[in-house]
Amino acid sequence: MGPETVNKISNKHVISIYYQDKLAVHRLSEVFKELLPLNQRPISFICIGTDRSTGDSFGPLTGTFLQQAGLKNVHGSLNKPVHACNLDYYLNKIPKSHFIVGLDAALGKNVDSIGMINVKNSMLYPGRGVNKQLTPVGELAVTFTVNAGSGFMEYLVLQSTRLNIVWEGAKVVAKAILSAT
Repeated sequence: MGPETVNKISNKHVISIYYQDKLAVHRLSEVFKELLPLNQRPISFICIGTDRSTGDSFGPLTGTFLQQAGLKNVHGSLNKPVHACNLDYYLNKIPKSHFIVGLDAALGKNVDSIGMINVKNSMLYPGRGVNKQLTPVGELAVTFTVNAGSGFMEYLVLQSTRLNIVWEGAKVVAKAILSAT
């Protein structure tokens, strides 16, 4: 499917890579090694979404995989999801000295964007795909395009997203993070 793209524009490193690309874990891991302050600051991961919507479960699935592997400072899992109603609570629990990585599902503009993992050296703006304005999160944004939304009935699009694509995308991102940290 979609080719990998990497851009460095005004100190913003951006990578978009298809989740089934054979080199996805390796390339993402290299990006995380470059962008995460591994020996300089503690890192917290805030994995946003809910287990009540298949398409919105990317964050909680990724958080669960990271926690099961023993990674510390992971907020958001299938057991304790971070979502619109408790996002600020969890953000306030993270010490200001931590480097925060925000992870969330995304809706693409067309079917060609489905399955793309995107890493941006910027804040994450959760809820945009469903027209919500939530508190921006972190210093590094990781999104996975789980489906395509046309600006109409986004919640139905998320509900009808295949669990397998979300599960596999979450595994790729978790493996890459674990390999980098």
